[in-house]
Amino acid sequence: MIMGWTCTLAILMVMVLISSSLTASSWLGMNMVIQAFVMLADVPADGYSVELGQLESPAKRGQVR
Repeated sequence: MIMGWTCTLAILMVMVLISSSLTASSWLGMNMVIQAFVMLADVPADGYSVELGQLESPAKRGQVR
């Protein structure tokens, strides 16, 4: 999860630094790579939240407080 977010931020930083020379196709390609890293970050986060939800007692599941 941390690797996904770190790589996403790194690619965004590269895009900021070379923004004046990006073509439309290279911008789209970099955004596709960013999306792949975001998926690598989001899928473990979803699994982690499911595991934490299973630790709740059945009487308190689904309650915000």
